[in-house]
Amino acid sequence: MRPTDGEAWLRLAQALEGDGDDVGATDAYRGAVDRLPGSLDVLNALGNVLTRQGHVREAVRCYRTAIDISSEVWEVWFNLGNAEAARSRTDDAVAAYRRALDLAPDDHRIHYNLAHAEAARGHHEAAVAGYRRAAELMPADAEAWYNLGNAYSDLGHWSESVDAYDRAVAERDDDHEIWNNLGIALLNGGRHDDAIEALGRALDLRPDYDPSWNNLGNAYEERGRLDDAADAYHKAIELRPVHPTYHLNRASVLARLGRMDETVEHLARAIESAPEVRGLLPGFGEFAGVLRDPRLRP
Repeated sequence: MRPTDGEAWLRLAQALEGDGDDVGATDAYRGAVDRLPGSLDVLNALGNVLTRQGHVREAVRCYRTAIDISSEVWEVWFNLGNAEAARSRTDDAVAAYRRALDLAPDDHRIHYNLAHAEAARGHHEAAVAGYRRAAELMPADAEAWYNLGNAYSDLGHWSESVDAYDRAVAERDDDHEIWNNLGIALLNGGRHDDAIEALGRALDLRPDYDPSWNNLGNAYEERGRLDDAADAYHKAIELRPVHPTYHLNRASVLARLGRMDETVEHLARAIESAPEVRGLLPGFGEFAGVLRDPRLRP
């Protein structure tokens, strides 16, 4: 290889990247950049391998140098958005993604990543619009439908959330998190039996997922099935013994079932895990008869 041959350095970098050697590829791309300083493609490629290695500040410099050469290549703006998002600079990520969309308005990846950045900064309406457009452009993308459901949930739009999760499970019905979040949306929408069914499906797929056991307990509780709720909360506690919410939830159900000694036991364990729980107990009418128990005193 001639030391001044930028094309040779580029071919070497591409070969190393293809073999999964990002460290070697980085050195080779740097050699190519030194010899082809005006190549937008080389700068973009170097930015990509740097981003994958977590060197996002340097990657951003590569992308911005590439943009100085030409600001009309959407892939560079998109990659810049990814790098800015990776270092939690969501406002800058959003600006880059929007510029990418100006150049490629029908690319579902840009809409999806823009929506993700909007969600990260709490702009849930904008996130809904982005995920919905991504899903329209790529209807088989379960992640787009799933995150659309999450964005609707963040807004408390439970019916729309259920519809989005339904589309997600239609594309990928073996994902326990989608079923779990569908169950939560159904529960919040007052469809308790459907919520129990969805959460049961989540647990068929992932029996050791403690949030689903807790959510199933919530659904049973809303349905008035207190014994079943107590059993579900017990399973959540077995999987994560120090979670104060699980103990508090089970204590509430046990108190209404008249199992006061067990109620005190779980309240004590909740306080042990999170001492601030003690201040919440007077707000629960079902605990009125046990608050003087020595096990609950400071």
